[in-house]
Amino acid sequence: MENSAKLTVTPQKTSFYFLLLSFLIPVLLAWVALKYSWFTPAVTNKGELLSPPLQLSTTQLPSELKNTWVLLYIADDNCQQCEQAQYLMQQIDVALGKETARVQLASNHMSLQQHMAVIQDPKLQQAASGHLYLADPLGVIMLKYPLAEGSDKQIRTAKDVLSDLRKLLKLSRIG
Repeated sequence: MENSAKLTVTPQKTSFYFLLLSFLIPVLLAWVALKYSWFTPAVTNKGELLSPPLQLSTTQLPSELKNTWVLLYIADDNCQQCEQAQYLMQQIDVALGKETARVQLASNHMSLQQHMAVIQDPKLQQAASGHLYLADPLGVIMLKYPLAEGSDKQIRTAKDVLSDLRKLLKLSRIG
């Protein structure tokens, strides 16, 4: 009598191995993708997140800007893009619809004072000119958007600001 160990593969074992592999392979592929950075992590904001954020002095803010979201334009000394920025900011304000009361427009340049509030805070000198900034009701400037030349780029910037603003207003319980 010959006693040989035969390896028998039954259909139940085959099904079990296929089932086990069908659960393990996606987990292993996900781990490899994360380990070797095959994709960029999900980001929902369109603007550039400031790190560290700028804190405005709440005592120096005009009264109409306290406890509201602020869309702020930092102009250079000769205010080259002021008209474009003003138009863009007004269009964003109109596009907000019923949420427009929660957002105030502001600038650091006196030539725009008839259209929006003017902020004269020394901390704004740290911010790059020619950009739009978004500040929360606590006076923290957290997002930055470039104001580029060309109508296509400006429309893209306006859509990005509007997208972020809508998200923040939806989630915010203050302001």
